[in-house]
Amino acid sequence: MSNQYLATRIQGVAKLRRTFNRLEKVELVELRAIIKEGAMDIKRDGIANAITQDIKLTGEMIASIDYKLSGDKLTAVIGPAAKEAKIVKNRWNTAQFSHYKRESTKVRKKAAQWNLMKAWWAEFGTAGPIEQQPMPFMNPAFYKNEAQISAKARRAQAMILKKASS
Repeated sequence: MSNQYLATRIQGVAKLRRTFNRLEKVELVELRAIIKEGAMDIKRDGIANAITQDIKLTGEMIASIDYKLSGDKLTAVIGPAAKEAKIVKNRWNTAQFSHYKRESTKVRKKAAQWNLMKAWWAEFGTAGPIEQQPMPFMNPAFYKNEAQISAKARRAQAMILKKASS
């Protein structure tokens, strides 16, 4: 089986994830390391952005900025209260950060919920009687690292698929 054949048969994240789950754990070590390293870079830059923007009254929120990897370590959630997040599979068989809508998939700790809300207010601002201008800190951290992480991950995926095809 040629590399081109395997690469053209895989369409979509769900099929790619299933293909990776069938491979040996050793083959995915480099890709998992890239995802973890990228998550640490985004975390570092998010904290730095929050500190340099002098976001007030958010010391606990800034301290809660972290990352959490999914069970297969192919997905990372990064941001305030990420350690308390539950990563679940959605109907497309990809991982997602769980929302507050269902009791079984919500951030349960009140302090984590509060830090998440403070981060939302800082990132996107508020309206109403007390207006706060948006001071984005996590989105710029993501966009700063996105191209580098994507390029490394694409190269690692290509190598994994090439090995699996041979």
